[in-house]
Amino acid sequence: MALDECKNLKNIISSEAKKRGGRAIYPILDSTEITFFEGKNMESFENIYFNNEKYAPDGWMYCYRENGFLCYLPEEPNNVFSNLNPYNSFLPFDAIQGLLDDISDPYRVKSGSKNRKILITVEGNTSFDALQTFKEFLSQNFLVKKSFLHRLEDNMFTFMVTTDSDSDDLVEVMLTDNLLTLSSKSSEEIIFQSVN
Repeated sequence: MALDECKNLKNIISSEAKKRGGRAIYPILDSTEITFFEGKNMESFENIYFNNEKYAPDGWMYCYRENGFLCYLPEEPNNVFSNLNPYNSFLPFDAIQGLLDDISDPYRVKSGSKNRKILITVEGNTSFDALQTFKEFLSQNFLVKKSFLHRLEDNMFTFMVTTDSDSDDLVEVMLTDNLLTLSSKSSEEIIFQSVN
C-alpha cells in the first residue's frame, strides 16, 4: 500500500512539474544514504541536502509519509544546500507549486503597477473573425488578467485590458505572431495596425 501511495505521489509531483516546464528527479540512494533515513524523525532531517551534489537541481523538497504524505521545503528555496525546515509542512500539491514558484520567480515579468488598465486598439481588418481571433489571443495572453470589448467602429476595435505589466511588455508579446504592426503607444493606449 505504501508503494502505491509513493507511486501516486511521484505522479502528482511529476505531472505538476511538467505542466510548468519543469522536470522532477527522484534520487537513488546508496546504502550509506539509506541508513541516514532509518529510524529518524522529521526534526533530524535538517541536513538532507547531501543528494543535491549528485543531481545539481534548481530546487528541492522532501516528502515524508506517516499517516499521509507531508512535504517540506528548504529554509532558502533558491539555495540547494539550504537546510530543510522541518517545522513547515505542506500538502504535496502545495509544496510542488510553492517550489516551482520559487524556482521560476527570477524569470517572471515584473512590474511595479498592479491591475493597470490600458486600451488596445486594432485598426484595419475588423471583420468578425478578426475580432474573435484577437479576443481569443487576449484571453490566452499571460500578461492579460482581464479584457473586454470597449469600442467597435468601422475598420477599428478597442479592448480594455487589465494587466500587471507595462506597455512595452504588452507590445513585445503582441508582435510575436506577425499579425500586427505597432502604430503608436502611450501609457493609456496601444494602437496596432492589422497586417491582413
